[in-house]
Amino acid sequence: MKPLKELLDEEFIQSIEHGLKTIAVANKKSYSQMALTKEYENMELKERIHHLADCLHRYIPGGYPEQVEVVKQLTSYIKGGLEGTVLTDFVEHFGQEHWDESMLALEHLTQHSTGEFAIRPYLIHDLKKGMNQMTQWSSHANYHVRRFASEGCRPRLPWGKALTDLKKDPTPIFPILEVLLDDESDYVTRSVANNLNDISKDHPELVIQKCQKYLKENSNRQSLVKHALRGLLKQPHPKALELFGYSSLKGLKVNKFELDTEQVPWEGEMNMYLDINTKPKKLRIEFVVDYMKSNGKTSPKVFQWIDNNNVSSQSWNKKHVFLERTTRKHYPGKHQVHLRINGVVMESRGFELLEK
Repeated sequence: MKPLKELLDEEFIQSIEHGLKTIAVANKKSYSQMALTKEYENMELKERIHHLADCLHRYIPGGYPEQVEVVKQLTSYIKGGLEGTVLTDFVEHFGQEHWDESMLALEHLTQHSTGEFAIRPYLIHDLKKGMNQMTQWSSHANYHVRRFASEGCRPRLPWGKALTDLKKDPTPIFPILEVLLDDESDYVTRSVANNLNDISKDHPELVIQKCQKYLKENSNRQSLVKHALRGLLKQPHPKALELFGYSSLKGLKVNKFELDTEQVPWEGEMNMYLDINTKPKKLRIEFVVDYMKSNGKTSPKVFQWIDNNNVSSQSWNKKHVFLERTTRKHYPGKHQVHLRINGVVMESRGFELLEK
């Protein structure tokens, strides 16, 4: 798989140039010549995004209000998705002195890409004004904009600037999320769940309280609430488990929890076998791997095995693969895996991950 930065290649840059020419923006130097510097090849993804946005700022004549109108028109000529963040980056870095024009631009651009990163400096600068705008967007006719209303104010958005004030006091977020709880688009409601999950990292009791209320109002929100509380369920937080009925293990006994090997080859796999003595109605089975770190200590990672409200079996097997990933680097040595049922560790087994 090629790096994401390769999406912003010469062909993409030429699509921007084509758009600028079609819109009839004139400049003595071509956009491609301006963008494809000697340093561009070695730039990482975020560097490329900002460099291309900066080139737009230098290339398009006039002040920001005139420039941003051209940037909005470029959505007809370039790919959306990640590539479109070049346009929202322009608004993020050059539009903060022009609030009204920038809000209209982000409302337009987020329908082509996403404005969730670009809005954050505006919220940091004037939270009240920004959240009023997000509240308006939460009732927008376009689901991309409604999703933006939630995603843009996530306190801990991955790869985005943290919203410190909302981490401390998330109160302004809830009116927005509550407009979107029953949105017809899964794309929107998943963002709502992700926002609640963010908030739960700093205010677990508050989010559990809110989720109890949401379920009481409408039982069809079960999936959204479970996704929102996924972090607390993995901890495991007793009140989060109790909310879904994963609290009692009365009468449950593990008959067998076995590994098929005590030595796992590098990038190999391990199979686990589980047998229990009963069929409880509410069952959440997880396994927790204590991964070896470079300093010789271990770090736990929780994996889902079974999560079912009406379990029809008593025996299961599970394969776990130790492939290297960008998000998890493996180290050889002694590891442990723990069987956890409804938040309670029932059994533990040791194994060794062998060297390459």
